[in-house]
Amino acid sequence: MVVFQPQGGFDTRPGRERIAELTRELYVEGVSAVRSVSDPLGKFPPGRRFGLFGKDSWTKLIASPHTQTQKYYVATEGDYAGDVTRLDLILRYDPFSAEAEEVLTRVEHKLQTVQDEADSAWRNSTFVYSGMSADLRDLKRVTQSDNRRIQILVVLAVWAVLLVMLRRPAVCLYMIATVLFSYYVTLGVTVWFFSWVYGPEFLGLDWKVPIFLFVILVAVGQDYNIYLVTRVYEEQAKWGPLMGLRRAVVRTGGIITSCGVIMAGTFISMTAGTWGPMVSAWFPAAGALLGTGANALAAIVQLGFSLSFGILLDTFIVRTVLLPAFLALLHRRIKSPVPPPAFPPTPHHKPIDAGTARRTSTV
Repeated sequence: MVVFQPQGGFDTRPGRERIAELTRELYVEGVSAVRSVSDPLGKFPPGRRFGLFGKDSWTKLIASPHTQTQKYYVATEGDYAGDVTRLDLILRYDPFSAEAEEVLTRVEHKLQTVQDEADSAWRNSTFVYSGMSADLRDLKRVTQSDNRRIQILVVLAVWAVLLVMLRRPAVCLYMIATVLFSYYVTLGVTVWFFSWVYGPEFLGLDWKVPIFLFVILVAVGQDYNIYLVTRVYEEQAKWGPLMGLRRAVVRTGGIITSCGVIMAGTFISMTAGTWGPMVSAWFPAAGALLGTGANALAAIVQLGFSLSFGILLDTFIVRTVLLPAFLALLHRRIKSPVPPPAFPPTPHHKPIDAGTARRTSTV
């Protein structure tokens, strides 16, 4: 952590005293040591006294005024000489863990409380956080913000295209809801599956997986929906609402299902880094193609599994059940004109007796 304070005077005795007070304040829950110019080794948390015959006390007494210590913890050159100081926080948890992020949040709250005090010497100070825990937390915040923005823009753009093509707001909203259903179900199943496979070692999905999964799954799922719905309207114009719906599902089912299965099979190949070694053990000739799995990237494997599952879910559940069922229920609520007959009427002919038939054949 770096602290900037205009006219801080951190290279003076009063400045070092302020740093010593701040060092003691930063011992919140989860922080095991705080190193600063006043305590370079972080050996004196609140409550520990400076002893004349203690080894740590003599080390602190010698190290604090040392030139290298001053250069390391306090800016000594340039425009920020004496106005910037550094404090190193040693946490009790893995810097990649969620507990480390919680500790960092408690540190922020503590510093905000110190700044808000009426007679605080740190009121005009700026605190900047760096290190692995701070970088991961910032990356998480940026990723969540971008993910939220991408989801909103993608949904609005797809809905606008659907309105232009279909001009039926209710159906367009339901089509958007079906692809969102596929996305969230797929995301939950993916987390459950990998947590079941890897157990406690699973730390969560890679931050890139939800973003790519959302964009690709919404695009592919909506393609299938548009193809089905446009065919439904074409068939309904000829055969009526229910008969047209049945004919559209039957006539497009094979094509959409084939496309979904082929695309799911393509994406499942991204997970070959995990199951490839087992196949290579059974078929050594495939080892050069499938590899040993040593270089399998977790993000690629997770994305391949989630995309395959999501496309199959959209192919066999959304397109087969949810969307046709909604269109059928929507027809019941909307008064439609009398549909044309399903089959053209057969003309009625008078029966021909046997005598007439014989005379006709003779002629």
